[in-house]
Amino acid sequence: MAELIDKNKFETYTKIANEFGTPAYVFDKDEFEYRINHIKKAATAFDEFRVNTKIYYASKSLLTVQIAKMILENDLYIDCCSEGEILIAEKGAEGLSDYGKRFSLHGNNKTVSEIEYAINNNFSHLVIDSDDEIDFVNDIAKRLDKK
Repeated sequence: MAELIDKNKFETYTKIANEFGTPAYVFDKDEFEYRINHIKKAATAFDEFRVNTKIYYASKSLLTVQIAKMILENDLYIDCCSEGEILIAEKGAEGLSDYGKRFSLHGNNKTVSEIEYAINNNFSHLVIDSDDEIDFVNDIAKRLDKK
């Protein structure tokens, strides 16, 4: 495995593992931002079709307050699947107005409180997983006097 990783990085990772134990999460900010920019550039291919493209980061992959900040600072959106992910994303959005418009709620078995929260905070999207959920969300929105 070591031959697949730059020798300097491998030595750094070894030091981290020795100091903190394993498993240890190591986050390469430069690589992350490189990938964000690469994806953003690829998304411009849809411009000629006048498609309004939004890039969402799946928070279930790994979400920390700092990652949420980076996502939002790079004009991306955050796809949340639980109340816990929403809370972390909000922490990363501190200081931003209307941050709810940069979040979506996704996932099966969404709770009433999660749906209410998404509606009340103007989340950009609420991903619906079934025909039954359409009625469920509509009922909640009507009760909240929202469209």
